[in-house]
Amino acid sequence: FQYRAIDANGRTLRGTLTAADEREAALRLETDGLTVVELSQQGAKTSQARGEVSDDVRVAILQQLAIMSRAGVDLLEALESMATGMSGPAAPKIMQVTVRLRRGETLSQGFKAEFKGYPGYVHALLQVGEATGRLDRAIDDAARQLAFELRIRKEVGNSLAYPAFLVIAGCLAIGFLFYDVVPKFADMIGQNVSELDGLAKLVIGTGMFFRSQTVLVLSVAASIVAVSVLVLSTSAGRRSVYDAALNMPVIGGILRSRERATWARILHLALANGVSLLDAVRLASASIPAGSFQRSLSTVERLIRSGRRFDEALAEHRLLTSLDRSLIG
Repeated sequence: FQYRAIDANGRTLRGTLTAADEREAALRLETDGLTVVELSQQGAKTSQARGEVSDDVRVAILQQLAIMSRAGVDLLEALESMATGMSGPAAPKIMQVTVRLRRGETLSQGFKAEFKGYPGYVHALLQVGEATGRLDRAIDDAARQLAFELRIRKEVGNSLAYPAFLVIAGCLAIGFLFYDVVPKFADMIGQNVSELDGLAKLVIGTGMFFRSQTVLVLSVAASIVAVSVLVLSTSAGRRSVYDAALNMPVIGGILRSRERATWARILHLALANGVSLLDAVRLASASIPAGSFQRSLSTVERLIRSGRRFDEALAEHRLLTSLDRSLIG
């Protein structure tokens, strides 16, 4: 590792040392009485690219940091203690955050640089906590919101697992019927197949096509699956699927309700942490996916800047129900 550190006399030192990971390197330098300013690995990828931190670990990091902050533990000491107790890619990332703090950066800047997987509102709430002097509360609010979203995501995934299994099993059963059973009926009917009409002719014809063009049918099915996986693996693809789902009858209503709930929750967290109304509206708007709702919120922000009351700006675009707007009013 290459390092840049400051000794007890205030002199800046540069050098290299060998260690198993960033945490060990930083601890060895601190044991020698040096304050680490910069630490980077030679001849390999940095800790940022070694692997992503799981969602559960992201929540645990915020929860532990919130507990230590409320207990009055120094921020650097809290981060170093967390890095010592954690394993995997989280530990070196936390150590890199401590290095950034010693370099003069803020906690929100360090988290934004090292932990790419956090939602935007987490970094924004950290900035709010630093600006208002209530960092412990801001971290706790971010941890609660992230844990809530993770729990909802798991519950939705679990609730969709059985229906997805039924859909897949149903498709396989239908494919088997068209490939094996329907052609047998066609053989039994024999020459009379041409005399069929309507749905019976369609079913028999589809079964015969499945049997004669098995390789083509399987290739098309595999291509559809591959394209679906490829589309969902990119942010632009997921954005397109999400936009399409918003226009569906039942699913669209659920997604729009979730957007409004997320917006209201983040707006509450921002206002509770002392953020001004305009900044809170901007922060809450950034926490939801891009779309018509977010575009309407940008118009609401402009109306507030022009002097309109918050409830009046919301009423103009009908973003909330009349009851919600009356409560805000």
